Amino acid sequence: MEYRYTAYKSPFGELYLLAGDKGLIAVSLGESFSVFQKRHAPSAPGAWKRVKPEADKILRASVIALKSFFKDGKPLPSGIPLDPWGTPFRKKVWAALRRIPHGRTFSYGEIAQRVGSPGASRAVGGACGSNPIPLFIPCHRVIAADGGLGGFGGGLKMKEKLIALEARKG
Repeated sequence: MEYRYTAYKSPFGELYLLAGDKGLIAVSLGESFSVFQKRHAPSAPGAWKRVKPEADKILRASVIALKSFFKDGKPLPSGIPLDPWGTPFRKKVWAALRRIPHGRTFSYGEIAQRVGSPGASRAVGGACGSNPIPLFIPCHRVIAADGGLGGFGGGLKMKEKLIALEARKG
């Protein structure tokens, strides 16, 4: 199978987006392409071809959505097909994250409740940490029960800025 990827210059640096036939597979946050490729090679085995976003329907829609998100604070559309690789529990958590309203935050415990595993706050944190499609699966909207930021793959400063962007423009 052949996968397509592109790069997008965001206010947070270059992001890499990887797509397959079923949807967006991965988005990088603050990592080099070689690290991104190594991390996602198990879920996207095969040839990776760099393309311009216009050359791929999924990548084009994703880049347009990201431009609007960073420029105007508009929510990322739910219509872009996503194809994350993960365990059934993680996929359940990621689906719950997509239902967090733009501009709002939920705690890890609240997400655990929503997926029917009230004692699984740490497992929810693990699912957030392994989220292959950040921003489109908005793990940045999940915070600690005490209001602290918790963790984030792009770093806590980025998480804080994303939450502020959504709160201001949501």
